[in-house]
Amino acid sequence: MIDGIKIDVHSLNGSKWLSNKLLHFHTYTSVETGELLDGTIVAKYKGLKFFITQSTKYENRVYYSVRGSLHKYFNNGKHNANDFSFYDLQNVIQELQQKFNINPKTSTLRNIEFGTNVITPIDAKEVLKSLVCYGKYTFGTLKIEGLIVGKRIAKQQSSLKIYDKGKQYQKATNLVRFEIAIHKMIYLKKFGIVTLSDLQDIAKIEPLGSILLNYWDDVIYYDKKIDWKRLTEFERKKILYYATPRNWFDFEIKQRYRAKKHFKELMQQFSTSKTHKEIYNLIGLKWSDLSANICPQIKR
Repeated sequence: MIDGIKIDVHSLNGSKWLSNKLLHFHTYTSVETGELLDGTIVAKYKGLKFFITQSTKYENRVYYSVRGSLHKYFNNGKHNANDFSFYDLQNVIQELQQKFNINPKTSTLRNIEFGTNVITPIDAKEVLKSLVCYGKYTFGTLKIEGLIVGKRIAKQQSSLKIYDKGKQYQKATNLVRFEIAIHKMIYLKKFGIVTLSDLQDIAKIEPLGSILLNYWDDVIYYDKKIDWKRLTEFERKKILYYATPRNWFDFEIKQRYRAKKHFKELMQQFSTSKTHKEIYNLIGLKWSDLSANICPQIKR
């Protein structure tokens, strides 16, 4: 579900944050002059950072923003390794409004991350080893807090992250996080996601699962579990050629489309593993569970 966010908080009386007993602001100052660097003060609370920034252009203008993980906030800032449902998200948004005067309707989303934690049928290390590329993009290393945990595809408007969540938090060895980070909110324009209040609309959030599934479906996944004896020499060479990330970069668009189609046909016919498809189904099921608009039953 929704995880990392960056929110610009408008129509806020700054004294509400400065006088809030939950927020303890600190500054970054010059050692030589004592001058406030960037005109910014920051407070940390349960996995979120609250920023108050003095405009360098306009003397009397101040900006307010929040960055961090809503999922971690839900877990008191400790981790985001468990499930975080639509219902849990609503509780977090309501709490941010009540405790920090953040109006969802007037708070603009600048960045957003969404995804699922999935128990994969094989070890997370094996999943990561089998990632070849996404389109013409090769996977880069993903580090979190200095620890190498997985792989990443970085694009201009969005990024794909696939990483070993178990390694990050010493959990199960087959707990994998599949996540999309949106860097340019225009990417989600067709879903009508602009403000924090849009994350309270299940009709706008539910379709994000299709983006996640499409990303994973387009990943070239090769786990080497092939019935080699049944292949012709030409088919063997083709599979090994497709398993090399560099080759996909050299393809033209039409060539890449045909190559992807041919690779999938070879995998369906000769692969003894269905892990890629199984993970696709697991992501879909998990997203459906997390986005279900279900409230807990109230005991009367």
